[in-house]
Amino acid sequence: MSASQLTLRVSTPGLLCNVVMFDLARKPDVLAAVKRLAEAIPDADWCIVDHKGEREWIKPLTTPERESMRTLNRALTIADHAARSDIECYALGIDELKDGGWLYDLTQPSSSGAGETDETMALQVEIARRAAAHIRSRPEGTFPWRLRHVEGATHLVWFEKLPEKKGKARGRK
Repeated sequence: MSASQLTLRVSTPGLLCNVVMFDLARKPDVLAAVKRLAEAIPDADWCIVDHKGEREWIKPLTTPERESMRTLNRALTIADHAARSDIECYALGIDELKDGGWLYDLTQPSSSGAGETDETMALQVEIARRAAAHIRSRPEGTFPWRLRHVEGATHLVWFEKLPEKKGKARGRK
């Protein structure tokens, strides 16, 4: 092993294993990933060993870091649950589809009647567009439906139900 290489090692009761060798330049990336593993596998001890055999022990994420991750995960779950309804509430439904769904225009507010200010209508459009961007950023299968758009008109969208997959639950609960 050269002076610029390190080894990631894991130790559990009854097992000592070199996991991977990596260049010193990758150490921050490896540390970030292993801190999550150390939290997930609390009975394992992780360390990085240098070319001299000296060990640097890796501690799991601290409580504030864990709480931050939990908060981010809760926020993502809330965003996932709200995104479709944001489009349905704030984008203009312009046509009812054969399956009972609607075609929505992300450039038009849902309520453009009397009493609505330009600011309110602009906010509705922004909420609907942000929701569509969120949905598009999530991996396929996150939702039991897919956001589709009219070819050549990405501002015209509808929701298509995905076929059920046998034996596999989909989405977040």
